[in-house]
Amino acid sequence: QEAGYRGVVTVLDSSYEAAYKWYSGSAYVLCAALAPNNIDLAVASVNETGGLVQFLRTDSETVGPVFSTDGSLILDLCFVSDNILAAVGESAVYFLNSSGTLLAQYDFGDGYLQTFSADGDGFLTLFISADRSGLSGCLLTLDTQGNVIAELPIESEILHMSAAGRYI
Repeated sequence: QEAGYRGVVTVLDSSYEAAYKWYSGSAYVLCAALAPNNIDLAVASVNETGGLVQFLRTDSETVGPVFSTDGSLILDLCFVSDNILAAVGESAVYFLNSSGTLLAQYDFGDGYLQTFSADGDGFLTLFISADRSGLSGCLLTLDTQGNVIAELPIESEILHMSAAGRYI
């Protein structure tokens, strides 16, 4: 928090010193993700109209493009490749490039996101349940274009999930 602003994002260098700061005056900051190149930065926020993803560059004062989710709240941001951002929302995952262009979208339909992991090698893993209880559902892996690579019905609750390399 910063007086006079709705949020602030600070990027630290290897010495834990502030290398870049961005102040949000119009939306509340929810989370941020720094690209593997350490230059492209994405910030998820929310205002009166819904969720936003603001794109910035740590080597410039210029504010980049904004992607609006049309009312859906963004829960987390993660770069699934060098230049593709997955914005995980309440009702969909949005795959965006660093120019803020929507490349693909995967809607959850009537399902509910229970947990996810972006730590796989070029894929995103989601557990979507049929109801809010999360006691059964479907484990999905999506590629960076939002296509389903594989899916597995699950008839039990998943408490935690992680991915590494090609394994979940």
